[in-house]
Amino acid sequence: MPLIVPGVDITFDSACAQALNFSVSRLSVLSAKIVPDIVGHRVLRDALEAVMECKIELIFIPVTDVDKAIDFYVNKVGFTLDMQARVDEHTRFVQVTPPTSACSIAFGEGITDMTPGTQNSIQVVVSDAEAARRELIERGVNAPEVKTLAWGSFTSFTDPDGNSWTLQQLPPPGSYETLQA
Repeated sequence: MPLIVPGVDITFDSACAQALNFSVSRLSVLSAKIVPDIVGHRVLRDALEAVMECKIELIFIPVTDVDKAIDFYVNKVGFTLDMQARVDEHTRFVQVTPPTSACSIAFGEGITDMTPGTQNSIQVVVSDAEAARRELIERGVNAPEVKTLAWGSFTSFTDPDGNSWTLQQLPPPGSYETLQA
């Protein structure tokens, strides 16, 4: 049964779609992202694969006291204050970014329904876990001793509300591949 991709002058039958590693449902859902002048199977496959190319940009952190959170993340941890705005009487938005990170965090008033202290799954990669721990301690942030495991070296910190962060130093490339038994 042929598959006609809406907005594109290309008709695929299911054998062609399978040869290109497409599922019929994937083509149907993603077809709106394909421009009408695409020709050739390789170009179409690349266009579909690019749709899911994404980057995490913003993670929300639930806090009880916005000013205390700004002080902690900017003055103690060393993040950059990107912006803060009072949107209306119920909404205040603050965005900060860890040094060298492409992903920021946001906190404020009226921007998340999460309970303060429940964001316990943020993990960042650092080049040197021991140096990161020393820097945190020098800035007045508690960070436990670095624990080294086969898949990396780890330390962590917790903000004033109890939201926790894990800092991981990756092991040398290829060193953990030998763990597979």
